Amino acid sequence: MIPLEEAPEQKLRAVEERIERATREGGVMASTLVEWRQECLALAQLACRTDTGAPDRYQLGRACGNLAAAYLAAGAADAALRHAERAEALLLSEAGRTDAAAMLPHVLQTLANAHAKCEKYRRAAEYFNRALAASTEVFGKGHVSCCPVLRGWARMAVKRNGDYPLAIQLLSKELEVRQANMGRQPSPEECDELVALGQELAEMMLQAAKQVEAQLALKVQAASAKGGAGAAALTPAARSAELQRASELRDKAIQLLLASAQGGQGGAGAAAAAAAPLNEDGARMAVKLGHACVELEQWAQAAAAFLRAIPYLEEAHGMSDSRVLRLWDEVARLRLRLGKHEQAAEDYEHLLAMQAVLHGEGGAQLIATAEALCKARVLLKQYDAAHAALRRAHGLSVARHGERDAGSTRIAQVLASLKPYLTPDPDSEERGAAAGVATGGIALAAS
Repeated sequence: MIPLEEAPEQKLRAVEERIERATREGGVMASTLVEWRQECLALAQLACRTDTGAPDRYQLGRACGNLAAAYLAAGAADAALRHAERAEALLLSEAGRTDAAAMLPHVLQTLANAHAKCEKYRRAAEYFNRALAASTEVFGKGHVSCCPVLRGWARMAVKRNGDYPLAIQLLSKELEVRQANMGRQPSPEECDELVALGQELAEMMLQAAKQVEAQLALKVQAASAKGGAGAAALTPAARSAELQRASELRDKAIQLLLASAQGGQGGAGAAAAAAAPLNEDGARMAVKLGHACVELEQWAQAAAAFLRAIPYLEEAHGMSDSRVLRLWDEVARLRLRLGKHEQAAEDYEHLLAMQAVLHGEGGAQLIATAEALCKARVLLKQYDAAHAALRRAHGLSVARHGERDAGSTRIAQVLASLKPYLTPDPDSEERGAAAGVATGGIALAAS
């Protein structure tokens, strides 16, 4: 028989165990978690301390903090703020308790993320700073508990004003902390977290490189407008330093993505990673690696990364899925750049067939692909096949836009330029000769 005063505590533990089990197994909806956390708060309000008979402020603060986190995960930032502020006050009133001190950094982090979500960036920065300080005080410097704070702060820095240098500094610190806290045999969860962090840091570095180049272009434009004085302010050395900085950021990004690709395969070597089958995360990582290689103009590595992702994506989403077709288009373009014209032509043939499945035989998307196929065939000096592909593009363009359309006219002009290179048709020549005799050598106009 459970005593009456202990019943709410027993129920509270039972609900929290249910939440932990559901979170561990996955698949629970955010709204369901909010309902369960509301139930925990109600039970915490009923639970009383044995010494005073009053509600336990720590349990109330903990329940409010967990409910705030659930609201934030569900996208209700305003509700999260209200409950997190109450949790902060309750936990601070129990500052002498070890468990209350351990809970406080999580609540401060929720407050920081909620303020950032509400675009109250100054308050968010204050709370991120407090959360990091509280985490260091409670758990020690370099503890893994500070990592979510660093990640949230970095994302806010980008969202607030595109401060990529600060974001990179914060995520680099998180990477250092996670690597320092990993053992010789890290768990799959630790590996996944490190891979996700590496991807995010690499993406921010690529964005930072673009930002540096864009700012340099603006400086050059402003210097040109000012004349000699402006040109003197922007020296060749300064311009070279900015370009070098952007290049270094891209190099670091590609190294991170390559390391993430290896880590995503369980730390296998490069050859093993290339041979192992991908999952959804691995395919997404390979695509990111491909785009990063394109940024660095490493065409062969980019094509290899895209080709690594395509088989899984085709099996998972279908050969005519739009994402898969975009990758085939990228691969074909890259192979043209690499001079692999035969493979590029095969890629474009496949792309045309799948686009016809997705968009229909008369889809506008087929026009550009047929033109690209024509280019690949011309480079192979397969002029008849090139003419057939371009004739298809012309027919699609005329059907959709009309003969007088600029695109249709351009394609018709290229078609005409290909005619001297076509293989003569013996049957056509004999019919032409017979027609010439019948008409006295005067060519008949086409009807």
